[in-house]
Amino acid sequence: MKVSSALYTYPVLSESSMRDDYILESSFNSTAEKQQTGTSEVSINISVKLEDDNLKNLVSNNQAKIVCHIESPLSSYRDIREIDAFNLHANIVIDTRLMRGNLEITTFIVANESIGNYTSNTFSDFYKGVYKIEPGDVLAFCPTIDIEIEPDDINNKPTQSIIRITSNDGREMTTDLSGDYIIVRLPKDTYSGYKMLSRKDNPHYKLSLMAIVLPVLMDAIHNIQTSDGSVDNKIWARVIIAKLKAGGRGSNVEQYDPLAHSQFLLNNPADGAFMPIIDTIGEDE
Repeated sequence: MKVSSALYTYPVLSESSMRDDYILESSFNSTAEKQQTGTSEVSINISVKLEDDNLKNLVSNNQAKIVCHIESPLSSYRDIREIDAFNLHANIVIDTRLMRGNLEITTFIVANESIGNYTSNTFSDFYKGVYKIEPGDVLAFCPTIDIEIEPDDINNKPTQSIIRITSNDGREMTTDLSGDYIIVRLPKDTYSGYKMLSRKDNPHYKLSLMAIVLPVLMDAIHNIQTSDGSVDNKIWARVIIAKLKAGGRGSNVEQYDPLAHSQFLLNNPADGAFMPIIDTIGEDE
């Protein structure tokens, strides 16, 4: 749910750059962290920080409340949850079977009652004045937060779907395992070559897997083994572990062989990888 302060005819506290409704000292921000709590369940921890005395007073006097709007744009899932006014925190458990794709979370402060003389000394000079507010009117909102929801059956997620490959301005390949998906950055020329070779109808497709994807997966498996469980809830780690278990490779990650298990995840790309090149050389001779 994307929101803009331009939608409103009265001052609304937000980070929007379209209008300067408030003085710089006022702010309203939120964070959201996802944790997988079950096969079809995620827990979203939402925290809010409000810096504006007038809005704080309205919330503490129950004239306004803080709510978060939760939406899955690719499905019919919509929900509104209230955030505790005292600790500015909410924990929301969501059934992922009800949605597809990203989850959008937008936090608002809305009026609980009519306010006939709504004003504040934190309004910017341009919006100084008195306004009439009705129940449900938005007084502040945070930027929408996108949270990616993984498929209900993680075993059906293709191995390569956990890897995002892009380009950089450097001369080395780098990997980032800090998020839910593995980010691989290649030098621009290498990236162009990889995009061409990585098409499944390209005869050199397996070489692209061996050169780029295989070492990345080896690094990822090694990271799982040495992280003391700190990465186990990330989507890339869950997919790798689930596929290796389902493939009969065991459940003890410490005994995983990064090279052998990475080849298994990619359906043994070394098998026949050089044959297209050998055939081409043979034709030239």
